[in-house]
Amino acid sequence: MRVTGLRLVNFRNYPSLSLRPDAGLCVLTGENAAGKTNVLESLFLCSLGRSHRTIRDGEMVRAGEQFASVAVDVDTRGGPRRIECKLFPGERKKFTIDGAPLSRSGELLGCLNVVMFAPEDLSLVKDGPGERRRFLDMAISQLRPSYYYTLQQYNNALKQRNALLKDPDGLDYDALESWDEQLAVLGASIILNRTELVDRLSVIASEQHETLSDGAEVLKVEYEPNVSPVASSDLAKTLRLALSDTAERDVYRGSTSVGPHSGRPRPSRQRNGRARLRFARAAAHDSAEPQARATGDPPHREGGFPDLAAGRRVFRTRPKPPEDAAHRGAGLPNVPVLHAP
Repeated sequence: MRVTGLRLVNFRNYPSLSLRPDAGLCVLTGENAAGKTNVLESLFLCSLGRSHRTIRDGEMVRAGEQFASVAVDVDTRGGPRRIECKLFPGERKKFTIDGAPLSRSGELLGCLNVVMFAPEDLSLVKDGPGERRRFLDMAISQLRPSYYYTLQQYNNALKQRNALLKDPDGLDYDALESWDEQLAVLGASIILNRTELVDRLSVIASEQHETLSDGAEVLKVEYEPNVSPVASSDLAKTLRLALSDTAERDVYRGSTSVGPHSGRPRPSRQRNGRARLRFARAAAHDSAEPQARATGDPPHREGGFPDLAAGRRVFRTRPKPPEDAAHRGAGLPNVPVLHAP
């Protein structure tokens, strides 16, 4: 899978931009605030249907303009494709694939698989377990688009159960049991998918981390759902019993305390900033390996840390290069350099 073209109109600080990147690793250079990360953001947007930096789509529209658009040309194993996104302040963004409009953003998943590593990804270590769950869910959704819809169904059922819990005086226990049944089946599927990815990722990330630290550190990643480990065939039943057992406490709290919305992938304790950076890099970039093995089509990679090994990225950002960098590939042999205006 390779991005062959990118066209931006009124996106962030770009009134207009057209790129035709070569195959392999590309380095995007420019002064601070020139818009290098904005280019990466536009690719992420057309992969997962949202920005990696903001939940407000209007922020991606250039100041003073009424719309923005992103068009990405992609070569895949199935042939060339074009993904387009149109943004309008105060309205829902609109996506098309090869000119056909999408009714749901989930239809994007799998069309352009992207693995991105940006400064924000340090939140995998620094922030709470919700960030790590989000990372897992994005990675699995690209591997298995059906997972995205399972996750949506689970969140909708969770919202309905919590609404019942917030009205203890008029609580309908029959309805509560119905939502418990749905949450148990859907939750079991989510937990099994996350466990499978974490097990595969832990092996790959551990090997990469050992290399990056010259064998001085060991990285282990585990997924710890808040139900006792059981055989996969019994997990839905275990979740159903756990929801029943915690029902009284949940009524008091007004929210559901058991399920994959509160399980947590746990990184081993990192003692310093460089170790945290290595973990975030290993987790973000090595999630590409399961994607490549599952689809047979390596995902597009992009990142914004110039001090890390970059042999496997497609887009890499860095500050303004030395004067002769355009001739030397920014210190890397045979690497095209693209300059952000």
